[in-house]
Amino acid sequence: MIRRLVTDQISWALLAGCLVLAVMLTLQIADAPDPGVTAATPNSQGANAAATAREEPLQFPPLTAYQEIVERPLFSKDRRPPPAPAAETSQASTVDVPQYELEGTVLSPDGSFAILQDRRKRELQRLGLGERLDAWTVAEIGEGWLRLEHGERNARLQMDLPGGPSNPIGPEK
Repeated sequence: MIRRLVTDQISWALLAGCLVLAVMLTLQIADAPDPGVTAATPNSQGANAAATAREEPLQFPPLTAYQEIVERPLFSKDRRPPPAPAAETSQASTVDVPQYELEGTVLSPDGSFAILQDRRKRELQRLGLGERLDAWTVAEIGEGWLRLEHGERNARLQMDLPGGPSNPIGPEK
């Protein structure tokens, strides 16, 4: 009987301790400032800078930051870029399909763009919808592909990923 009385007292004491801790935790959470809200004072430039940073659209690094990706491709076993193609002969009366390789695409609600590499010069270019590439216009950007238009002609550039079919630049069918 005494033993039961002692265990009951210990149980009640533990329960009371848990309740006290729960109340303290609730009060601390209720008093904690909201991490997304900062107090603005007339001389507070930090709060204004944080608000401005949230309003600015996503900024991407300059194209030179991507040059290492071209020079040392991640998905190539030897981490070396493929050799530059030999100069091709073309007919002067027709507009050639551009000599560019699609290196990447970025799709976002704010706008999509493609990163292309000139096969001859090994230079990168960033193009958005409607922008011009030689005589061609960027008509559509998709996940890993790009469609160009020149009058009635269309060309589709596909990213060349290892393990997948190699799809060189060429007119669409």
